[in-house]
Amino acid sequence: MSHRTDTAAMIGNRYNRLTVLSEAGVNVNRYKMVLCRCDCGTEKEIEARVVFKGTTKSCGCLQRDMSSATYRKRGRGNSLDAIDEDII
Repeated sequence: MSHRTDTAAMIGNRYNRLTVLSEAGVNVNRYKMVLCRCDCGTEKEIEARVVFKGTTKSCGCLQRDMSSATYRKRGRGNSLDAIDEDII
């Protein structure tokens, strides 16, 4: 089974919040892996195909950022405000 993602060509390139640092072998499903550094500083091994296609955009911090922004947008400022409102 051959996967066409050229991991060597990805090294040094930036994909959304991820910068590819090096090749990282293959996973149990035989997909090529790359070691990436996210803008937040986290390093993580991720399947090369999902980084290249843009399916994975970050180490997970993007989802956390979006969730907290949605939470604030809906009027719950921060968790202490939410607790105070529930107590009163």
